[in-house]
Amino acid sequence: MAEQERGPRAIRHVSTGAGDAPDAADGPFAIERMAALGHELNNLLDGSMRCLGLARRSLSAAAAGQADVEQVRRQVEAVYGALERMADLVNAAMRSSASVVGSPTLAPKNMIRVRDAVQHAVDVLTPEAQERGIVLRLDLSSEAGEAPVGPLYSVVLNGLRNAIEAIAATGVRAGQVEVTGSMRPIEDAPDDAIDLLTIDIRDDGRGLPKGLDPSRAFDLGYSTKPTSMGIGLALAREVVRDMGGTIDLLPRVSGTDAGRPGAILRISVPVARQDRRQPWRGC
Repeated sequence: MAEQERGPRAIRHVSTGAGDAPDAADGPFAIERMAALGHELNNLLDGSMRCLGLARRSLSAAAAGQADVEQVRRQVEAVYGALERMADLVNAAMRSSASVVGSPTLAPKNMIRVRDAVQHAVDVLTPEAQERGIVLRLDLSSEAGEAPVGPLYSVVLNGLRNAIEAIAATGVRAGQVEVTGSMRPIEDAPDDAIDLLTIDIRDDGRGLPKGLDPSRAFDLGYSTKPTSMGIGLALAREVVRDMGGTIDLLPRVSGTDAGRPGAILRISVPVARQDRRQPWRGC
């Protein structure tokens, strides 16, 4: 797509790991830890149960010689990866009370690539999307795909789920969510060893509510959905800020093929080039 939505705000500071922390006013204690943990586990658990349901039906069909073994394998792998993340979240939350759920201190010891993490989030939510006639597409540049994802997995998972729900809210059983990723140098960085990773989650759903200040969507407790606690985007903002990045909810200025307004969740974080040379582990 050739859209030219406004770019991310300037990165406030470049996170280099130890010693870096966001301002106390919008730091990790802004999110209630138990509520945030419950929200993240619920996201993973719901997707896992849907994948398991599909896998169980596929295994039942195997007796009649109708099952696609590779599809069953992917479904089981998606559930296994989600359970690993749930275990990571619970164990890390028990070890530390000083970090927001999803912060770098809760990231796996071995680095995971953006491509693998985003693909896993897509796999976890594909059953829900398919039930609603929604297609999930992934288009990452090679550089963006090879970058370390850190704690961004939960941010992408929340963004994808919100995008699916924005399409479902239109009442039409059809739609598309596209995840794109790119990498570019940060012009005003103190040295030339820092790049900016930008991940866009585009949907063709109902768009932003009229008169809404998009920044309000990231306020803890704010939601346009009657059954939501307003935790997901607030948690996402905390995670991204803790990484020294920005997150924005934007309108799609050129509209969509579906004729609906749509929206974009844009995540931009600095990535040290030395981190991109670390060994990877799969999802």
